[in-house]
Amino acid sequence: MMKRYIGPLLLALSFLIYQGWLAAKTDSSYNNDQNSIYLLVMRQADPSFLARDYAYGNPAFLKFYTPLYLTILQRLMTILGGYEATIWALSLIFLTFYLLSMFILLRYLTGSLWVAVIVAIFSSLLRPAIAAEIWGSAGISAVVPRTAFLVVTPLLFLLLFHWSSRRWWWFMAILGLLGGLATNLHPPSGLFFVQILITFMLAFASMGLRQIFWRIPLTGAAWLLGAWPTSLPFLQNTTPSSD
Repeated sequence: MMKRYIGPLLLALSFLIYQGWLAAKTDSSYNNDQNSIYLLVMRQADPSFLARDYAYGNPAFLKFYTPLYLTILQRLMTILGGYEATIWALSLIFLTFYLLSMFILLRYLTGSLWVAVIVAIFSSLLRPAIAAEIWGSAGISAVVPRTAFLVVTPLLFLLLFHWSSRRWWWFMAILGLLGGLATNLHPPSGLFFVQILITFMLAFASMGLRQIFWRIPLTGAAWLLGAWPTSLPFLQNTTPSSD
């Protein structure tokens, strides 16, 4: 029974080793996002760093740019001894978990081991996407907050497809909560996911209007609860001033 997993597993491991070797060979000329994130991490670790800078000097700025991701980077830099080693390690971590989660989703949808592993590998390659975004998890350039969310996206859609065959009302609330927790990794991606989630409910749920009107707010509230650590600063920032 386990023998049929050996081939796909060896293919995935070979791809991971090759990507790790490529990442180790890549020079440390990071993209604009990664350079900005480095400055934010250093500012968070040392309040005197860039304290007089127009943008980075305001401590409140750190509340709005993926604070969870910045905290993860800061702790990994402490353990690994620098930004370069942290980026290299995260490139392997992101790619490993993305391949695993995408494989699980595709295995569920197709039932084929080889199709699942091959499509997972090809889908991990970095490429431009719509609205000047990127898709993929392979390579140093992919180590950005949106990739952290992308890593868990296949599992969220796996749960979504599973719900479509069961349609338990409480299951969508749980999925909303999990999507909200993942939103703390990259808020824009989390917002897009909850929109897809609600659209999916409207398009495929065989329920009456009364059920829709209370299930969608319940799912949205669960998402907001999960995303509360990140969404709270935005809500506080939009509160009208008393001046």
